Amino acid sequence: MRPDAASDQTCLMCGNALPPARQNGPRAGRPARYCSNACRQRAFRHRTGTRDRIGRWDADAVDEPGDRFVGRRRELTLLNRQLRASRLVTLTGPAGVGKTRTAREFVGSLGTVPFYLVPLDSVSQPAQVLAAVAAAIGVDGRRQAMLDAVVEQLAVNRSLLVLDNCEHLPEACAELIERLLGRCPRLRVLTTSREPLRARGEVVVRLGVLSLPKSGQALGKEKVLATEAAKLFVDRALAVDPGFAVTEENAALVAQICCRVDGLPLAIELAARRVSAVPLAEVLAGLTDQLGLLTDGIRTGPPRHRELRAAIAWSYRLLTAGERLVFRRICVLESDFDVPAAADVVGVEAASLATTQRVLWSLEAKSLIQRVLPAEPDEPRFRLLNTVRNYGLERLAADAELMAARDRLAERLARIAGPAVSSFFFGGSASVEVLRERDNLVAAAEHTAHSADERHTVLAVALARMSWHLQQTSAGTDLLRRAIALDPDRRTAHHCDLLSTLAWLTALNRDYTEAFRLAIEAVGLAARRDVPAQLTRALDVLGRIHLFRDEFGQAVEAYRGCVRHAPAEDRPMCLRNLAWALVLAGEVGEAATLMTQTSSEDPVVSLRMRGALMHTSGLLQLAEGDIAAAEKTFAAALKATAAHSYYAAYSIEAMALVAARQDDNYRASILFAGAAATRETLGLDAEPAWQRQLDAATGRVLVALGHPRAGASVAYGNDLKLDQLVAYALRRYREDDVPAAAGEPTDHPLTDRELQVVALVAAGLTNPQIAGRLHISASTVKTHLAGIRNKLELRSRTQIAVWYTAVRQVS
Repeated sequence: MRPDAASDQTCLMCGNALPPARQNGPRAGRPARYCSNACRQRAFRHRTGTRDRIGRWDADAVDEPGDRFVGRRRELTLLNRQLRASRLVTLTGPAGVGKTRTAREFVGSLGTVPFYLVPLDSVSQPAQVLAAVAAAIGVDGRRQAMLDAVVEQLAVNRSLLVLDNCEHLPEACAELIERLLGRCPRLRVLTTSREPLRARGEVVVRLGVLSLPKSGQALGKEKVLATEAAKLFVDRALAVDPGFAVTEENAALVAQICCRVDGLPLAIELAARRVSAVPLAEVLAGLTDQLGLLTDGIRTGPPRHRELRAAIAWSYRLLTAGERLVFRRICVLESDFDVPAAADVVGVEAASLATTQRVLWSLEAKSLIQRVLPAEPDEPRFRLLNTVRNYGLERLAADAELMAARDRLAERLARIAGPAVSSFFFGGSASVEVLRERDNLVAAAEHTAHSADERHTVLAVALARMSWHLQQTSAGTDLLRRAIALDPDRRTAHHCDLLSTLAWLTALNRDYTEAFRLAIEAVGLAARRDVPAQLTRALDVLGRIHLFRDEFGQAVEAYRGCVRHAPAEDRPMCLRNLAWALVLAGEVGEAATLMTQTSSEDPVVSLRMRGALMHTSGLLQLAEGDIAAAEKTFAAALKATAAHSYYAAYSIEAMALVAARQDDNYRASILFAGAAATRETLGLDAEPAWQRQLDAATGRVLVALGHPRAGASVAYGNDLKLDQLVAYALRRYREDDVPAAAGEPTDHPLTDRELQVVALVAAGLTNPQIAGRLHISASTVKTHLAGIRNKLELRSRTQIAVWYTAVRQVS
């Protein structure tokens, strides 16, 4: 309806029913023309030509952004879907994650839908929320019936009310929103807050960090720039340095910077603005003090966003005293954590696990911590963004609580690591939590590395055993040597474990003389202290070192002592190790008798222990001539140990022995070569007696193959990575993917599929074209070409094409 059109029953502006004529006052008796003051004001704007489009952003509140919006397409779609289905949606997330900017981008995409923005960051009192809404929608703030005026304005048409930054006034916002939604049936509300408002009908959309490059992987320029975090970094870097560009050389630095700040948009923007002043490498190095580096936000932005510390401090100030205490103290946790971990580092002020959990849920609701998913419903785990943790550590130090909190963490970790340190075989159930706490263990070990501290001894041994589990022996060796130097008088209770662990790692590093000395000291110390579990482990290490020194008699005697002193849960492995020593010594009969006392199905036996038991059982089956059973047993052992190169090498070597006994010499040669290459990569030797068996069998296989098939098989095996080698050993390759099997001599060592690849290479096709022609992946083509080059001892596609042409001419 056009304004000022004649009507005696409906509003001239919106068409709604008119109120009765006034009975008193200067307008008494005169018929109403508008249903509300809001419609009267709107009509006035129409008449005077001063009407702005409803929904224009208030220039005093939020300036139009001067930079490009990056990412968040999924979140924008989700917001649109939720606001269609619900009348109240709250966008939550941590400080600096971009809630306001995302809300702005979303509202800007609505087209003609009327909207009103109400910025609340400068509103300090609950009573001022309604006034802020009234001011934003153009209602006279001096009116007594302010709520009625706001309702009149918002009830007219379908519209969207955006309340930005509600976290410091959640109750007032929730109360007002419920009243408005109850009286304005066509109204929808979008709020941004660091915690949900908990209003009736509220739907929460959590805004997380931007997508990141995968940590720990070497990524090229294309993959880095495919992530939202890197796109934002580049966009903001170009704003301050138009010459900035991501190249293959600096892509890794961009990825590391984005990961170091956890993909937090505000932190990324602040870091990107540094590229005009310092090189990328210095930006990355400076992020060790993130809050100190990231302090140059836009001067005209909200004060809390001008630097990252201010943004996080804003959230911190909104916490209760109890929440602040818990938040500060959990910041000593370097990795994700559960409720018991938080309770331990918080200390006596946490009345119970239930109390701690309630506070953690509150901190998560306020976006200061994040829940780690997936997780068991009754065992939630949480994490802190690095920037948030650094702020909490600053607060801990300022309140003189940092050392005490780190002491509590060290005590907790020493208690957790104790069973793993005392276990005979690292990698079982006792080690699961230790592996999960790796980052915390490193920090706690550094904190306690100043004196002969029992906690440090336990943490050092746990980290060293973990490093062996993760195939990083040198790091564990250095840590243990420093720990020994801290306790020259051997006073700590776990010093024997420290010595025996260092002895084993030293042996793996091929220093058998020093390893023997350390093992003898460990055995003597455990015997004097009369600790059977420690003596068992020390004797086991001594037995292994004797085997590496080719001393069978001494090895067997040490293992017999190991069996005598072993606790019940360690006895199966002690029996297996004694049987292994007897097999290497040629005493197969006694070894078989011992193995009847063990079972790989024993519930106390870990997966890797099970693999070792099956490996020895398979050798006994092979000695008895039951080749089929041995192959099956070795395959099961390999499946149990495939994730650990050291143990997997033994199983692959055993399967090579089986292939040799089956006269499958080509397969045996590949397995022998692949296992040897794996050992060479790790820098870990086999026991001399075992190596002699392997060398003898390998020699027989190569003689049987003859040249050039022997060279081709060795080259193929050397080229296989461990996962490929395991797949080949377990016969998981398709027939087209395996090298030529032993059989009648041929003019070349290629399989039919490899010959097809060669023909297409000679025809000039690229890898993708070959993949399309043969209906296989490009990576499979690449694998085939690697095998072809090794088999034919050629190094280029041209050489392969020349070889193929020559073969065709001869044939």
